Amino acid sequence: MRKSRRFTGICPHPSVTPAPVDFESVLHSMKTKKPQAMVAIDVRQHLWQHPLFEGLDDEQRAILTRRVNLHTFKRNDRIIEAHTPARHWFLIEQGLVKVHGWQQKPPRDVVKGLFGPGEIIGEEALIFQNRYLYDAHALCDTVALAVPRKLTRTLAHNNPDWMWSLMQLIGKRLQLAEHQVQALSSSDARGRVVFFLKDLAQRHGRKIGHEVLVKHYLTQQEIAEATGTSRQTVTSLLNEWKKKNLIYFTRYSVLIRDLDRLQ
Repeated sequence: MRKSRRFTGICPHPSVTPAPVDFESVLHSMKTKKPQAMVAIDVRQHLWQHPLFEGLDDEQRAILTRRVNLHTFKRNDRIIEAHTPARHWFLIEQGLVKVHGWQQKPPRDVVKGLFGPGEIIGEEALIFQNRYLYDAHALCDTVALAVPRKLTRTLAHNNPDWMWSLMQLIGKRLQLAEHQVQALSSSDARGRVVFFLKDLAQRHGRKIGHEVLVKHYLTQQEIAEATGTSRQTVTSLLNEWKKKNLIYFTRYSVLIRDLDRLQ
């Protein structure tokens, strides 16, 4: 494993129709903005900001600080490799991670989900499975805390309250997965792509005035794989919505003009 934002929009008076955001200038500002330096970061600042670690006593926090490592990843870096020993779970602090796995019938690589700040990956180590089930790659510059499996077991044994918080975190992850499966399985191709974009916007989008910018870092083929559709369908829908001025998109970004009207 290799160690290595905010956009504000001026909100007009409610009676005035907001002017469309200059999408190209926003993207340019994102590309030219220098990444935050990761030198000499205090791991504790990241740990204690997350509700999961609030209930730990001073001794447990000291142990956690010594054993938890902060890792940085570049785009396309592998964070987790499927079928390898599940020795750590990761709490994402910055960036976006694609979790994906190989499907036998039909044979293809399938996107299982995108996860960003405050979310976890590698939950196999949390529920004490021996090996990871899926691969995980950074879609952009990403920062994540790696928590050892053995440490998790020790903390869970010595602190029932922390174990309860941990179970709640796992439960939320399972609820999210179930919600996504239900939404994708009960919709047609259009509905699945709509749900995918809205879910990304609500979880990882950035408000710019009255619009939402989503940097998903996925190709249209990957969006198709994540929604069980074809690349041609994704391309057709994106072009249709762009023509109706509901969205504006580039290769790895989508600006959604109005979430409610996207259907």
